[in-house]
Amino acid sequence: MQRRHLLATAAAACAVARPLAAQQDPGDCKARHSIGDWTYDARLTGDWREDPDAHSESELRRAAHLTATLRRSTVVPGRYNGKRISDTREMKLVLVFPPGRENTPDVKFSPGGFRLETGEKVSAVELLANGIEMQISVDDTPMGTTSSIDYHLVTLEDLSEPVYRALFDAQEIRLDMTAGGDRVMSAYIDLTGIYFAIENGTGVVIDKLIRTVRKDGFCSEEPDCVMTTAAVGLLGRADDCFELTQMRRLRAQFGDAEPQVLSDYVTSSRRILGQPPTPARRAAILAFWALVVIPAAALARVGAMRAARGVYLRGFSVLRRLLA
Repeated sequence: MQRRHLLATAAAACAVARPLAAQQDPGDCKARHSIGDWTYDARLTGDWREDPDAHSESELRRAAHLTATLRRSTVVPGRYNGKRISDTREMKLVLVFPPGRENTPDVKFSPGGFRLETGEKVSAVELLANGIEMQISVDDTPMGTTSSIDYHLVTLEDLSEPVYRALFDAQEIRLDMTAGGDRVMSAYIDLTGIYFAIENGTGVVIDKLIRTVRKDGFCSEEPDCVMTTAAVGLLGRADDCFELTQMRRLRAQFGDAEPQVLSDYVTSSRRILGQPPTPARRAAILAFWALVVIPAAALARVGAMRAARGVYLRGFSVLRRLLA
């Protein structure tokens, strides 16, 4: 019965996540490093992560996918659907470097959610799903307008190269976002030290990634919330999303007291994620997110930790029988 229930939503979940799943397999080898307002992520995908000892260090460096995220913005809220915005989260600059890094990165922006004067909350995903337009200016120079969306990010596409090249001699980038005729927000991102930050930070996180895979010949620096991390990664959700935050609280409460349970979970998760990520396997992981992770996170949020633990472990047991 549980098996049928877990697979019942698989087709729908796979349809939602297939474009994202193509970009990031749940078993990618990852490393993260933070310096000040910058966060750097590096990952190896596909064959590169399977047998890193078969490749030279320079080959691994060229194969790494890099992302540099800057959190240093001032946001001036406006209106949404005719209602005043009373509070908003920061706008993030996201630079996505392709393997090899000879090419210009994709320049993207991650708007935060916000709260209306009525108390209603609007998520970034909801905002972008309803259609937006963003005008970009570097210092006082207009660079163009985009309405292109990559799930939860605003992407510049053909504007990426001129905007990226302009960043290094600039002090500030301004983003004016409108939706349905309303000016939703204006964001100002401080670009001080961007050249040094990109050159040095990306090098540090690649070094960390290489050390990780060289240590024992495979990707070993996975978080304890392995399966939840994989599921939210397929959906493009942030590292500080609701589910991961609550699962980390759950792990913090029970992990030290139950080291064998945690070890078995991590080992089984790695075994599952180490297999070829077929559409059916991705769908099962996403069904696990919908039917197990979300309910467990909701229970953890209200303090029902033992109930959350039971829901998660029972659901993971079904997933393990299906995929391990």
